[in-house]
Amino acid sequence: MSNEVTFIHLSDPHLIAPSKQASLYGVNTNEKLSLFKEVFSSLPFKPAFFIMSGDLIHDGDEADYQYVKEFIRNCEKQFQAPFLLTLGNHDRRKAFRSVFLNESKSEAPYYYSKTVGGVRVIVLDTKIPNEVNGEVSIDQLNWLADILKVDTEKGTIIAMHHPPIDDHLRNKAAFGNMIEGTDVIGILAGHTHNSCLFQFHSIPCTTVFSTAYGMEELKNTESSQNEYGTVKDRVGSSVEQTTSETNTIIASDNKEKFDIKMTQTTGFHKVEVKQRQMIVYPQIVTTENSTIF
Repeated sequence: MSNEVTFIHLSDPHLIAPSKQASLYGVNTNEKLSLFKEVFSSLPFKPAFFIMSGDLIHDGDEADYQYVKEFIRNCEKQFQAPFLLTLGNHDRRKAFRSVFLNESKSEAPYYYSKTVGGVRVIVLDTKIPNEVNGEVSIDQLNWLADILKVDTEKGTIIAMHHPPIDDHLRNKAAFGNMIEGTDVIGILAGHTHNSCLFQFHSIPCTTVFSTAYGMEELKNTESSQNEYGTVKDRVGSSVEQTTSETNTIIASDNKEKFDIKMTQTTGFHKVEVKQRQMIVYPQIVTTENSTIF
């Protein structure tokens, strides 16, 4: 078994069934995700799997999930790699369970664990019905505590829609206490429609641009996949411009206030697990027909 595991993290496609002939804020989200699929076809590496961290559809129904399911089925066949799905605040659990799991319609949270190539991926469901922000339910915290009692070969990555920043995740303190000191080596999230890197309880954490709105060529910059820009985050701390060869996450965390690096890139993230560490490589994707939200 190889020591390295490489995969793709993308998020927030907000897909709408083509039969509805709908655009979202002037953007055809289906076309945007198809453009990403073209990019994946020319990758110089083979992903072991894909993580799509929530908001698969946009406040839709079973027809939208049927479209998502067909898209993912084709991708898994083409790339010979599974898609691990997370639900977000725009997702609908009943419709998702009916279409993807062939289950009766239920509001039960969708969470699970899957090991691929020695890396354990734990998917959490942070959706609170009819609300924008999220939380990790008590049942999930108890399940998480139990499953993390046993370490894995290459470490554990947690995929969730709401990142543990600001008020996005309401019970981030309880969640942080639960994973601190375990074999969790990284957290992957979406929701913000921005790409940022930070640490949470000394664990690397990243959000990724929405595929629906993240294919915009950067203007007036000399962009590379390793370059960061100066930003001001939601909790008021600033990060000065810097460059990193590997985009490893070096920001600090005092459990209440975060120093966050916003990446000057758009697109998706290539993620490597190597020597029980998560390394994130934000990828630039450009297109002539791009529109950013």
